[in-house]
Amino acid sequence: MKHTRRLLNSCRTNGVVVHVVKHLRLSDAQCPTGVVSNALVELGAGSHIISARIVHYHHSSTGWIFRSRDQQYLWAVTTLTCICMQRWRIEQLFTYVKPDHP
Repeated sequence: MKHTRRLLNSCRTNGVVVHVVKHLRLSDAQCPTGVVSNALVELGAGSHIISARIVHYHHSSTGWIFRSRDQQYLWAVTTLTCICMQRWRIEQLFTYVKPDHP
C-alpha cells in the first residue's frame, strides 16, 4: 500500500526553479499521516542552487495538499508533517481571532 505522487522532474514554482534529484520511497508509517510525496530537490538556477527536501502531504479535514521544505534534513518526514499541520492550525486560529486586521 504505497502512496506515490510524483513531482515534475523540473518545474518553476512561484518563480523558483525546482529540479527533482530523487524521489524517496514512502514507508508504511508515513502514509497514514497523510504524506503523499517525499523528494530531494535542488532549488534555484545557475550558481545559486540550494539542496533541500520537499514533502507533500494531504490535510484530511480540508482536502488540501500542503508542501513543506526542509534544508537541514533534521526532521523525520512524519515529524515535519505534524509540525506543519500544527502551524496551519495556528494560522487558522489567528485568522479567526483577528479577521479585520491585516
